[in-house]
Amino acid sequence: MAILAVLFLSVAFWNGFPLMFYDSGAYLEEGLSGAFLVERSPVYSLLLLFTAGGWSLWPVVILQAVMTAYMITLTARIEVPRLSLAGLTVIGLVLMGLTGIGWYVGQVEARTA
Repeated sequence: MAILAVLFLSVAFWNGFPLMFYDSGAYLEEGLSGAFLVERSPVYSLLLLFTAGGWSLWPVVILQAVMTAYMITLTARIEVPRLSLAGLTVIGLVLMGLTGIGWYVGQVEARTA
């Protein structure tokens, strides 16, 4: 899982900072100031608060990467019980190359899809 998490965070590492979306600031304001903003998820705002969003945004994207790696590892272990670490790493590389997983994992933004 650690290999996958680091792999998924490679886009944010390359950027030098977690990726931001146009309304990431609204989630930060809601979570850190306690305000309620219409059309913003208070759940994700609280996640930002509890992962020290006022100090750094790295903990939340690391948590997102670990949760994503966990789900992919679980799914792979169910589908292919004898999958090796090399095979799982190849799956992670294919996902990085053919999907936007690295861009979504490293982004400070609540996603519903």
